[in-house]
Amino acid sequence: MQISYAIVAHTNRHTQATNLSHQLGNAPIAWDDGQLGEGLNHDRAWRIAATQSKADYGVVLEDDAILTENFLQQAALALTEAPAPIVSLYLGTSRPPQYQTRIKTVLAQNPTWIIADQLLHHVAVAIRTNLIPDMLNHVVGREGPADYRIGEWAQARGHNIAYTVPSLVDHADGPTLIDHFDGEPRTERRVAWVVGERDSWQGKVVHL
Repeated sequence: MQISYAIVAHTNRHTQATNLSHQLGNAPIAWDDGQLGEGLNHDRAWRIAATQSKADYGVVLEDDAILTENFLQQAALALTEAPAPIVSLYLGTSRPPQYQTRIKTVLAQNPTWIIADQLLHHVAVAIRTNLIPDMLNHVVGREGPADYRIGEWAQARGHNIAYTVPSLVDHADGPTLIDHFDGEPRTERRVAWVVGERDSWQGKVVHL
């Protein structure tokens, strides 16, 4: 399993982003000082992740992602078994609020994978490399956060999104640096429901 990593980062989180890059084998960073904007900088990071033609997956992480101890090994194992071409390595609490009760119910079934038709977060997302150009062509010029635009593309193409259970990254729940599309403040706790690793990623698949 070959994986190409890229990081989308704000210059105010320089230390966080560079530390994350080192953990990922000096992964390239798409920097923004706030002038470019969240959406366009995510698109830049995805273009970077797609440049390694031999990679099976491109993975883009945000600068506030916190990796599990054996993240690189675990990501390769998980993506080898992924039941969908788009994989979120993070499943978070609080946001989006309308999904939280359903997530809690599904997690009680002890799945290895949760399948959905929407991308709920963009803390750490993997996409099959051969699909990234089509995704970028679809999202260019569209409004909304990266997770919403990618989810819209996935629905248009009939691609499911798989969530690893447990999440392979957590979210450093610090102050937000962007103006969110919905205009609502982020005051609730935004962390992963459960974080950890597995000996095997062959297991139960449950639909959200």
